[in-house]
Amino acid sequence: MKAVNREFILLCKQLSLFGGKEVAIDGSFFSANASKGSIYTEEKLEKQIKYLDKKLRIIRRLFQSKMLLMTKKAKEVYPRTSI
Repeated sequence: MKAVNREFILLCKQLSLFGGKEVAIDGSFFSANASKGSIYTEEKLEKQIKYLDKKLRIIRRLFQSKMLLMTKKAKEVYPRTSI
């Protein structure tokens, strides 16, 4: 592997691909997943956005209902306060 890297660097120098100012080597490793299920098309993203919007509407309604119930309960418990 070292020999391959050495040859690659020599080739880059011969082709004047290096300016000689700064060199950085990134040794990061990333796992790849190119399955059909992992690829998001524009259509798939639009469906996902619609699905999430629907869930958010449901959550908001539930939250509002719960807040309404809590307010009614608070008025029953503390009838003289303005809630």
